[in-house]
Amino acid sequence: MSTEHGDDVHKPLATLSATQWRIVASCNMPRVLAELMDALGVVNRGHFKKNHLDPLIRAGLSAMTHPAQPRAPSQRYVLTEAGMKLQALHDSRRREENLGQD
Repeated sequence: MSTEHGDDVHKPLATLSATQWRIVASCNMPRVLAELMDALGVVNRGHFKKNHLDPLIRAGLSAMTHPAQPRAPSQRYVLTEAGMKLQALHDSRRREENLGQD
């Protein structure tokens, strides 16, 4: 992610909230904000972006398809390579946990 000055800045997240994990799972393909909100049953756009989606973007786990135009009508949100790796690791751990319960 680049700041307006062109510097790459990522702010790591210590943990992801349940909502953020659901966003990661939903961003397996480019999604508009309304699709993500509908999938998660969220109605407050500002709260959703500020507290859930924006931290994923700042952490480099999710990205906008048009970062120079955040309000573009065609804006979509996708997982970055780091986000895909995190999702794969998370899915693998969940499968291992489920196998241990059988």
